[in-house]
Amino acid sequence: MDSNTIIAIAALVSAAIALGALVHSAVTQRRTADENRKNNTINAFNSLQDNVLDKMVSIAEDDIAAIVENKDDGVKVKEAYNGYRTLVARCEHFAVGVNSGVYDINLVNDLGGKHLIYLYQKVLPVIDEARAYDDTAYKEFEKMVTALYKLRGIE
Repeated sequence: MDSNTIIAIAALVSAAIALGALVHSAVTQRRTADENRKNNTINAFNSLQDNVLDKMVSIAEDDIAAIVENKDDGVKVKEAYNGYRTLVARCEHFAVGVNSGVYDINLVNDLGGKHLIYLYQKVLPVIDEARAYDDTAYKEFEKMVTALYKLRGIE
């Protein structure tokens, strides 16, 4: 075997090793990114659970509708209305993360898709009131809930 052949074989082996390292690196990076996305989704959902979902579970849908309808009838009612809008805005912010792919919609569905759908239906009076002034209000929340409906096979 001459030196040129040995050099060619060494170059091929080196290239194969480099390609293997590149593939391994890409796979590892993808796994890490997926794991980070799942962790970020869980953390964000836990925060949403603590700051929004747990607060809204005890409020009756009729009470929300009444507060929206009478939002200008005194300071306490206005504060309640603004509180509901703040909670819905937090859902909107979470939904932006879901819809942009920062958070995993499938994991969100597993963690509490049914609860988010129920919450969306519950706060529709707040959303409808906001859309009377801005027809794009809470569209990200609506888009996320529509995706959850599809994942759950709900029309």
